Amino acid sequence: MYDQAAAAGVIARALGLTGGGDLVLGSLATLPGVQHTAAHKSMFRSSPERALVGEWRYEVAGDGRLVAAHVVGGIVLAELALSPDAAGPHVAAAIGQLIAAYGAQIVPSVQSVVEGLAVAAGP
Repeated sequence: MYDQAAAAGVIARALGLTGGGDLVLGSLATLPGVQHTAAHKSMFRSSPERALVGEWRYEVAGDGRLVAAHVVGGIVLAELALSPDAAGPHVAAAIGQLIAAYGAQIVPSVQSVVEGLAVAAGP
């Protein structure tokens, strides 16, 4: 069973680490149903690493905060820069929506991601 409140706390702690945004994005990318776009850097253009979890696209801003964009039909409706304390519940809710969309068969994958983030974030 997915405990959204516990997952929110773990995700917020992981985001508080140095490089935590990249850690959380990399972990989210392993979940079934998440669309992951690797960072792209070239001489004239660059784009950050992104993970699309349901209707929310997450990326790490230059200052290390997580940026959440509400995407519907490929159109960004809203974009928010979130502190770690606000981003934890936000990402946990998006994961809950992902579970609702794909069913209980992805819960073990979600639990392993949350456990991995808990180990990385420490007590």
